[in-house]
Amino acid sequence: MRQTLALLSLSTVLACSPATPTPAPPEASPPQATSPAEDPSALPAPTAVTLQRLQAAAQANDYPTLVLVAAESDGFRFSFGEEADFATFIAAAAARGEKPAGDLVRVLAAPHVRQELEGEVFFIWPAVFAKDPATYTDEDRAEAATIIGPEQAAALSADNPYMGYRVAIDPQGHWVYFVTGD
Repeated sequence: MRQTLALLSLSTVLACSPATPTPAPPEASPPQATSPAEDPSALPAPTAVTLQRLQAAAQANDYPTLVLVAAESDGFRFSFGEEADFATFIAAAAARGEKPAGDLVRVLAAPHVRQELEGEVFFIWPAVFAKDPATYTDEDRAEAATIIGPEQAAALSADNPYMGYRVAIDPQGHWVYFVTGD
C-alpha cells in the first residue's frame, strides 16, 4: 500500500524536480572500513549500499529514486507532520522553496555515529544529533553549521539541541528516517 501511495504521488514530485535518469544501484563494492569489532561506527555492507544509493540520488536531485528507497524500507519515517507519503512530503517541501535533496546531501556528508536504542542498532547522520547537547563542542557546532547554517549552529546548547535534518539507516540497509524538528 505504501509503495502504491508513493507511486501515485510520484507525478507531483516529478513536476517539482528536474528530469534526471534514475541511477542503477551502485555496482562498486561498499566503502571498506575497519570491522565493527574494531570500530563500532563502521558501516555494515547493506548500510553502506543504502548510503551510496541515497547519496547518488540526492546529488542528482533524483526524487523518484529517493521515494523508491523510502518505499523499500518498511516503517520509513519522513515527517512529524500530516503528509500521507514521502512523495507528497517532498512535493510540499519543494512547493515551499525547500530543497530536500540538498538537505540530504549535506546531512550524509557529515560524520555519522552508531547508536543503540532499545536493543536496536542504527547509524545516524549527523553525529551531532546523537550527542548530549550539554556536551556540544566547537567541532559539533561546525558540523551542524554545514547543515543548519552558522547562526543556528552557534546557538546550539543544552536548551537548544540540534533538531535539523537527520538520517538513520539500520544494519540491514533499511532507511529508517529522514526528519527534522522534534
